[in-house]
Amino acid sequence: MTNHYHTLLSQIDFNLFLLSAGLFFAGLIFSIIVVKRDITFLLRYPLWIWNKLKALLQKQPSFLKLFLLIFFFNSCSLLFNIISGFGVALPYLFAFITGMNVGIIGYKEGGIKALFVMFFVPHAILELPAAWLSTTLGMQLGRELLIKTSNTGDVFILSLTIYLQIIIPLLLTAALIESALIHFSLKKLQHPASFSDEPFETQKQNNGNQQ
Repeated sequence: MTNHYHTLLSQIDFNLFLLSAGLFFAGLIFSIIVVKRDITFLLRYPLWIWNKLKALLQKQPSFLKLFLLIFFFNSCSLLFNIISGFGVALPYLFAFITGMNVGIIGYKEGGIKALFVMFFVPHAILELPAAWLSTTLGMQLGRELLIKTSNTGDVFILSLTIYLQIIIPLLLTAALIESALIHFSLKKLQHPASFSDEPFETQKQNNGNQQ
């Protein structure tokens, strides 16, 4: 089994994988400019998605609903990254845009610190390599189309195989972790743990009266 996965991964162009990651980070840095300059047409889509997610979370969705939503959205997005290879240049653009969209949401919510913290979140450690792998596969497919070889069909089949056997398991695991973290956080908000039953503002008022 290990040899099988090693064989699959050996078909990945490591230089293109690094390029995919590099474009993602370039988009991430560019997101700071987008937010600071309030470039509306670039902000619209990521903030629309983020607001939809926040509205959903306010409804206290079940763990299963969260899991299915996260997994479905990510799996469709990454499959589209691969298929975009038929557009030759599109995977390069999508690698950059993915980084930009992630950065916009992170920077809007938590500033520059959030852009660094996101790389240490457990599910991101799985999701990000999966995303870079998907755009890499799209780049490889586009390259075959560009040089007009007879291997395009084989490359596409290989891409789908890697998607099903490597990317999907990564996304499944990441969605489970992310759903569990969100679900736990929502439960904590419903039953906040504190050293006192009094609200924080009431505690400050009491302290002021005692002084």
